[in-house]
Amino acid sequence: MSSQASSPASPISITEEISTRTMSDVVKDFNTQELIDYLGRKDLKLDEDDIKILCKEKISGLAFLELTEEKFCSIGFTLDQQQYLQNLSKVSARSYKTIPRLKFSTT
Repeated sequence: MSSQASSPASPISITEEISTRTMSDVVKDFNTQELIDYLGRKDLKLDEDDIKILCKEKISGLAFLELTEEKFCSIGFTLDQQQYLQNLSKVSARSYKTIPRLKFSTT
């Protein structure tokens, strides 16, 4: 038997990691309508034009996670909406990209 010293993680950091990881893991599987419903619950003040853009471009959850600032602007979002959506997608994408490392880590 080997004994390994491990430092306990704070409950807050564990909760934040689980919340963020879960959000991105769920968002990546959304179709366009599910993404619109989800963004609506986030109180981002999406108007009819914003919803039309998401539908016209058929933005799914995974595509949303990969959108850059330039892509948000190029498909027609206003600067205000682009900033809200970009911040949300950055948080979701960052946590999504770390999931494989978290799941398959053998430390």
